[in-house]
Amino acid sequence: MIFLYAFLVGGAICAIGQLLILKTNLTPARILVCFVALGVILQGAMAYKYIYKFAGSGISVPITGFGATLTKGAMDAVKEQKCPYYERGI
Repeated sequence: MIFLYAFLVGGAICAIGQLLILKTNLTPARILVCFVALGVILQGAMAYKYIYKFAGSGISVPITGFGATLTKGAMDAVKEQKCPYYERGI
């Protein structure tokens, strides 16, 4: 069943990208940046791991996985440095 979920989620991401290319004046580079930003937002909001548990590679293989990986690395570095602002939730 995980293969079906991965196919549906990954396919939906790709279909959204294709629709943006066809229906808007956005260039593929701008759409790529939007998908990376989407991965950053999902990881920052702690929602990426739940979508990953549901869809597996369907969410991690498209470029959204790159944005989530960048954000996770930054968040881990902040935790490692014991930043006082991070601990207070600022």
